[in-house]
Amino acid sequence: MNEGNISVYQIAKQQNITPRWCRKLYKKLSNTPLYRIKIKRPGRKPKEIPINEINKVKEMKQMYGFGAVNLECVLDNIGMHIPHNKIHRILKECNLANNEPYALVCIFSRFNQCYILFFVFLSCTFIYFCNSS
Repeated sequence: MNEGNISVYQIAKQQNITPRWCRKLYKKLSNTPLYRIKIKRPGRKPKEIPINEINKVKEMKQMYGFGAVNLECVLDNIGMHIPHNKIHRILKECNLANNEPYALVCIFSRFNQCYILFFVFLSCTFIYFCNSS
């Protein structure tokens, strides 16, 4: 930044951060040698899930065969509250749930619904015009 090769604004645009954060990072890391800089994973460290919760979720999955949200309701009725996102993480680790995102399936099904409704509309109008003449 001091050499004048590239501006703070351009660096911020490239890295998808704000110019203010770019300046803060430069100020923070300018006196540190490169071999001392350690890049850590951002965010909170995930907590380990207790074994009794894992065993209970596996047992309920085998007994009922539900997904994460329904298993949460079943476990609430028993008196053990586990959030559905934690249940889903347990199921994924045990290969009992899919890793596929729901959004793609939803978009595709929505496309199919619109496509099918369009052809139903066309066929109905075609039948109506054929019968009217």
